[in-house]
Amino acid sequence: MINVVVGSESKQKNGAVREACNQLNINAVVNGFKANSGQNEQPVGFREIYEGARNRVLDVARTTQRLYIEGQYPQQNPVWIGIESGIIHDGIFTLSLDIAVIVVLLPDHREIVATSQGIELPREFVIEALKRGFRRTTIASVISEKLLCDKNDPHSFLTNGMTSRQQLLTEALVSALKQI
Repeated sequence: MINVVVGSESKQKNGAVREACNQLNINAVVNGFKANSGQNEQPVGFREIYEGARNRVLDVARTTQRLYIEGQYPQQNPVWIGIESGIIHDGIFTLSLDIAVIVVLLPDHREIVATSQGIELPREFVIEALKRGFRRTTIASVISEKLLCDKNDPHSFLTNGMTSRQQLLTEALVSALKQI
């Protein structure tokens, strides 16, 4: 049995971690804690996305270690996971892909990094979110507003139900966890 701590309270992220562990026959208890990414609401570029995931994993590792010392958390060295979604683009936002970066931190301080597959985002929604400002606006929120779909999973709408955000995260997590 391993204890996996996710730097997020997101239903999709925590569900994806549970599903990835199930697929790999890893007997795990998964707990999600709020963690700070230190990035804009809409991270842009691989560096921002990676730094957001890394900030989340380091933040949740510090939180659980503090809670362990205070006697409020049962295990000192769980496996920590940070997940951050964002967009990579061609430089002029003609082509923008939504991806997630996964950072897994092991008790021996080794880091494993993986990415999800990218989903192309319609340019008009990217431009609208850019106009509103990526500091406080995500492309997913614009897509949700305009197309009346789930802002936490526009992936399902954009792929006609063929894949969800959670499925994309699960695939990336399986890839990352295979490297442990």
